[in-house]
Amino acid sequence: MRWGVVKTYDLQFGSGQGRVALLGSADMRTPNRIPFSITPNISAIPIEQLASAIGLPESSVTGPIFLKGQLSGRTGARKAFLGSLDGHLDAQMGPGCFRKIGQAGELMAKILSLTSVQGILSGSLFRDFDKEGLNYQTITAQTAFSKGQLDIKGFQLKGDAVNMAAQGRVDMVDEQLHLAMNLGTLGLVGEVLKAIPLFGKPVDSVTEIHVDVRGSFKKPDIKMGLIKPE
Repeated sequence: MRWGVVKTYDLQFGSGQGRVALLGSADMRTPNRIPFSITPNISAIPIEQLASAIGLPESSVTGPIFLKGQLSGRTGARKAFLGSLDGHLDAQMGPGCFRKIGQAGELMAKILSLTSVQGILSGSLFRDFDKEGLNYQTITAQTAFSKGQLDIKGFQLKGDAVNMAAQGRVDMVDEQLHLAMNLGTLGLVGEVLKAIPLFGKPVDSVTEIHVDVRGSFKKPDIKMGLIKPE
């Protein structure tokens, strides 16, 4: 450290078989807006434990997380901090549970609720998620940060009841998003739709739903349609 500049730091700690390693630097000469750069290498740490350790709100997801990447930015007020982030993070999680907590959990609840109301999915799936959450085996995500924008290049959830793939962009500063998702039903098509032939085939053979989400975090516009089987 020289003249308030931490050129490099190497922080490592663990819990059980999990490990957290952070290699980075920070400039402490401006306490209200500290420039930083970190290269995380996180292995098998429960995400709820990691969130608690770094002061983040409770996560929508439980389970071990593996995280690698590089991220730089400046500390400060929330919007200034989010707008400063630049870099990329690749994550893998699971097995665990996806719950109705926070913005991600609320968005999932809206999607499952809407598909249930429309008769596409069994209503029991939403009720289970609303009360107990959605068990999953793996979640993988590749993300990039730039000037307040979060690009989701690849997101996949493999669950016990549904599979999901998504990509798109999230404006973290203005709290806007545009996501395209494919939701796999895994045989959970609702009883109402089973009586209606679509694409000249039984509805049981329709295995995916396309979901388009855009608008504000709090009130996104959600549109969906069934994907024609090959």
